Amino acid sequence: MRTNKLYATIIFIFMAFATANAVAEVLTIDNCMKEAYANSPALKIAGSKKAGSYADLMTAKTGLLPRFTLSETVSSTNNPTYSFMSVLNQEAFSPAMMLNINDPSITTNYNTRLGFAYALSTGGYAQAGIRAARKADEAVNYETVRAGQLIQFNVKTSYLRVIIAGKKIEVANKALETAKAHEKIAQDMHKNGLIVESDKLSAGVRVAEIEQMKLQAENDLNLAKAALLMTMGADQGRTFDIDPSILEKIDFKGDLDFYIKTALGNRPELKALDSAFSAKSSAVAMAASARRPHVYLMGNYDMDNSTLINSDGNSWFMGVSVNMNIGDGGEAKYRSRKESAGVDEIKWQREQAKQGMELEVRQAFMNVQTAVKGMDVMSRAVEQADASLKIVENRYSNGLSTNVEVLAAEAARTQAQTGYLGALYQYLVGIETLKLASGIE
Repeated sequence: MRTNKLYATIIFIFMAFATANAVAEVLTIDNCMKEAYANSPALKIAGSKKAGSYADLMTAKTGLLPRFTLSETVSSTNNPTYSFMSVLNQEAFSPAMMLNINDPSITTNYNTRLGFAYALSTGGYAQAGIRAARKADEAVNYETVRAGQLIQFNVKTSYLRVIIAGKKIEVANKALETAKAHEKIAQDMHKNGLIVESDKLSAGVRVAEIEQMKLQAENDLNLAKAALLMTMGADQGRTFDIDPSILEKIDFKGDLDFYIKTALGNRPELKALDSAFSAKSSAVAMAASARRPHVYLMGNYDMDNSTLINSDGNSWFMGVSVNMNIGDGGEAKYRSRKESAGVDEIKWQREQAKQGMELEVRQAFMNVQTAVKGMDVMSRAVEQADASLKIVENRYSNGLSTNVEVLAAEAARTQAQTGYLGALYQYLVGIETLKLASGIE
């Protein structure tokens, strides 16, 4: 029994030591991006759409290739016409059969046919179909690019949220350290009869308030990490730290005109609409081709046999077919009009998207400017609040200031520091929002 207890104690000590010395995984922004790209359902959907659009393109290209068919048909008949034709095709006709030509016996025929067809001209239908499919495939490519940009935005903003949440904990820890130091001073001063008990109790209340603030900050950090893991498509039970050096790589440059011009030139959605416009224009050409001649080269090679294993008669056929629509009740005309209306629709969709994107850029740019100003204001507020707290604490220690003033000064500094972090987060997210609106990766 003692041996079992000894083993259990050793194992417990070993596990405690291993846990204490475990190093948390450090996730860089690049690591997060790679995992998000690998696990993103949006990119998997885009990949499936890409596979489908590529298949459509290859299908369209088959319109310019020859077609071959192979068929096997067995038939039995006593119909004079069909019976006579079958015997002729089997190359088995004899003059004696003329005696029963109107009342033949049952004739069985096994026909093996190799068919061939090749479009010499489709009135431009096949070529237009290829162009339409190629442009539709391009549009899907641009949709995939945008999906990637959205993933990048979500990962970066989630990562920044984790950084800011961590810094809020640092603010809470600093505020708690200050509040506890003040509480100790208040307790000593109360013990020496220099302040009333309510001042000592007020200092303790402030410590409790900051402890609650720290708990909330820790909860915010856990939620921020959970959001980042979800964006990455990773297990929620994963523990990690982050690399805050990303803040050093984020910068705001350029003017509004630069970002608007960049958006109108880079946004994948506009490029996708341009490709869709070209695809729909080719669809107009496809519809128009219905009113042009379609020319086909065709041929068959037939083997007709009286039994399945015989080889009785072989024959071939070659020909050229010309088909032209000379009257369809206006179907081709209205189909062409419908496709033309679709071209106009995409044109105005692009104009609408363009206007919306310009507004997105303006709004994002102004939000960044506001955040920059907010950071400047809050930075000065932090400096002033910090200086004010030091002065009040010094005066309080010398009996020249009240407990209320100290608590107010400490609360003002904590509020200013928290406010600065809020402005910093708005600035960082604002830059990423501006890059997303401008189509910048």
